[in-house]
Amino acid sequence: MKLEIRGKTVTLFRDETVMPETILYLIGEDTEAEALYRGLHDPETALAVIGGMDWNRDLSPWPSEKVFRGGADFAGKADMFLSLLTEEVIPAAEEAAAIAPHHLHRGIAGYSLAGLFALWSLYQTELFDRAASMSGSLWYDGFTEYAEKHPLCRMPKKLYLSYGEREPKTRNPRMMTVGSCTEELRDYYRGLGILVDSAVHPGGHFDDVPARILMGLSALSEHHG
Repeated sequence: MKLEIRGKTVTLFRDETVMPETILYLIGEDTEAEALYRGLHDPETALAVIGGMDWNRDLSPWPSEKVFRGGADFAGKADMFLSLLTEEVIPAAEEAAAIAPHHLHRGIAGYSLAGLFALWSLYQTELFDRAASMSGSLWYDGFTEYAEKHPLCRMPKKLYLSYGEREPKTRNPRMMTVGSCTEELRDYYRGLGILVDSAVHPGGHFDDVPARILMGLSALSEHHG
């Protein structure tokens, strides 16, 4: 099932014979969406893939300088995208898919900047009770400090954090902190008593992306309660 809401695309998958207990919202384009859903092997989990974002604008929590010479600065408009997501996209998606919202577990997940957005969203809304950040841009200026100084809107039932072992070997001085930032936040969340799965994958940022995303989604799907 596909929807378009204010320029954003929503690709939905669910088992029509079972009322889902969990719906996972993956922030990213839908090129691998069906394969990811099939890879979950869980009829009680629905998947909604949200696409059509301007990543540097819609997924950055506050303004920051670009990391690549030919790229654009980060506009810091994640709050606007999150409002659209929570107030319009998610209600419309769940209504279209005939998913009962009561007692439904919702997860948010993403890769790269979308992984940053997924974690940041837990500080802005109570809507999600789990999140996965795969090769997330947790190096983003000021994010670890923000995450450790601000309260989560609710204690998530589970988190999943990962990065590629070659990612910290980049020459970019900001992005090279991705490993230490991810591990610092992993330990911080575990210290709060949150169940955190983590992984360090072979390769760099652009290696085996669909497989890494599936691992994160599967980790959230396994923990319904």
